[in-house]
Amino acid sequence: MLASVIDGGSKSSQFIVSCGTKQGCILATLLFLTFFAMLLHVDYKHCNIGVPLALRTDRNLFDLRKLQSYSKTTSALVRELLFADDCALAVHTLHEAQTLLD
Repeated sequence: MLASVIDGGSKSSQFIVSCGTKQGCILATLLFLTFFAMLLHVDYKHCNIGVPLALRTDRNLFDLRKLQSYSKTTSALVRELLFADDCALAVHTLHEAQTLLD
Protein backbone atom coordinates (compact mmCIF):
# COMPACT_ATOMS: atom_id res chain seq x y z
CA MET A 1 0.00 0.00 0.00
CA LEU A 2 1.28 3.47 -0.87
CA ALA A 3 0.49 6.64 1.05
CA SER A 4 1.36 10.33 0.99
CA VAL A 5 0.84 13.20 3.42
CA ILE A 6 -0.71 16.59 2.61
CA ASP A 7 0.49 19.39 4.90
CA GLY A 8 -0.24 23.05 4.27
CA GLY A 9 -1.42 22.31 0.75
CA SER A 10 1.80 20.58 -0.35
CA LYS A 11 1.85 16.84 -0.98
CA SER A 12 4.77 14.64 0.05
CA SER A 13 6.22 11.94 -2.13
CA GLN A 14 4.63 8.51 -1.83
CA PHE A 15 5.97 6.01 0.68
CA ILE A 16 5.26 2.33 1.36
CA VAL A 17 3.02 1.40 4.31
CA SER A 18 3.98 -2.09 5.44
CA CYS A 19 2.11 -2.45 8.74
CA GLY A 20 -1.38 -1.78 10.07
CA THR A 21 -4.80 -2.36 8.57
CA LYS A 22 -6.15 -0.90 5.35
CA GLN A 23 -8.88 1.70 5.06
CA GLY A 24 -12.31 0.05 5.33
CA CYS A 25 -10.99 -3.22 6.77
CA ILE A 26 -13.47 -4.71 9.25
CA LEU A 27 -10.58 -5.94 11.35
CA ALA A 28 -9.46 -2.34 12.00
CA THR A 29 -12.75 -1.50 13.70
CA LEU A 30 -12.75 -4.71 15.73
CA LEU A 31 -9.17 -4.19 16.93
CA PHE A 32 -9.81 -0.56 17.82
CA LEU A 33 -13.01 -1.33 19.75
CA THR A 34 -11.34 -4.16 21.65
CA PHE A 35 -8.37 -2.00 22.61
CA PHE A 36 -10.50 1.03 23.50
CA ALA A 37 -12.98 -1.01 25.57
CA MET A 38 -10.15 -2.56 27.59
CA LEU A 39 -8.51 0.86 28.05
CA LEU A 40 -11.75 2.28 29.45
CA HIS A 41 -12.35 -0.84 31.57
CA VAL A 42 -8.95 -0.52 33.24
CA ASP A 43 -9.23 3.26 33.64
CA TYR A 44 -12.75 3.24 35.12
CA LYS A 45 -12.41 0.03 37.15
CA HIS A 46 -13.20 1.70 40.49
CA CYS A 47 -15.50 4.43 39.15
CA ASN A 48 -19.23 4.44 39.85
CA ILE A 49 -20.17 7.44 37.68
CA GLY A 50 -22.57 6.77 34.82
CA VAL A 51 -26.23 6.12 34.08
CA PRO A 52 -27.70 3.24 36.12
CA LEU A 53 -30.18 0.97 34.35
CA ALA A 54 -32.61 -1.53 35.85
CA LEU A 55 -32.94 -4.61 33.65
CA ARG A 56 -35.34 -7.49 33.56
CA THR A 57 -34.95 -10.29 31.04
CA ASP A 58 -38.27 -12.08 31.32
CA ARG A 59 -41.22 -11.59 28.99
CA ASN A 60 -42.78 -8.56 30.69
CA LEU A 61 -40.53 -5.88 29.20
CA PHE A 62 -42.94 -2.97 29.20
CA ASP A 63 -44.56 -3.43 32.60
CA LEU A 64 -42.84 -0.75 34.72
CA ARG A 65 -44.25 -2.20 37.95
CA LYS A 66 -42.15 -5.34 37.37
CA LEU A 67 -38.94 -3.26 37.60
CA GLN A 68 -39.73 -2.54 41.25
CA SER A 69 -39.08 -6.19 42.11
CA TYR A 70 -35.58 -6.98 43.35
CA SER A 71 -35.69 -10.74 42.85
CA LYS A 72 -35.64 -10.85 39.03
CA THR A 73 -34.15 -7.42 38.33
CA THR A 74 -30.48 -6.78 37.59
CA SER A 75 -28.76 -3.45 37.28
CA ALA A 76 -26.07 -2.17 34.95
CA LEU A 77 -24.07 1.03 34.82
CA VAL A 78 -23.73 2.56 31.36
CA ARG A 79 -20.73 4.84 31.15
CA GLU A 80 -19.43 4.70 27.60
CA LEU A 81 -21.01 4.00 24.23
CA LEU A 82 -18.56 2.76 21.58
CA PHE A 83 -19.14 2.64 17.83
CA ALA A 84 -16.47 2.29 15.13
CA ASP A 85 -13.91 4.94 16.13
CA ASP A 86 -16.19 7.03 18.38
CA CYS A 87 -16.80 7.04 22.12
CA ALA A 88 -19.62 8.86 23.92
CA LEU A 89 -19.68 9.18 27.71
CA ALA A 90 -23.05 8.89 29.48
CA VAL A 91 -23.45 10.87 32.72
CA HIS A 92 -26.09 12.96 34.49
CA THR A 93 -24.20 16.17 35.26
CA LEU A 94 -21.46 18.34 33.81
CA HIS A 95 -19.35 17.72 36.92
CA GLU A 96 -19.52 13.94 36.39
CA ALA A 97 -18.50 14.40 32.74
CA GLN A 98 -15.50 16.46 33.81
CA THR A 99 -14.55 13.83 36.40
CA LEU A 100 -14.58 11.08 33.75
CA LEU A 101 -12.56 13.16 31.34
CA ASP A 102 -9.97 14.02 34.02
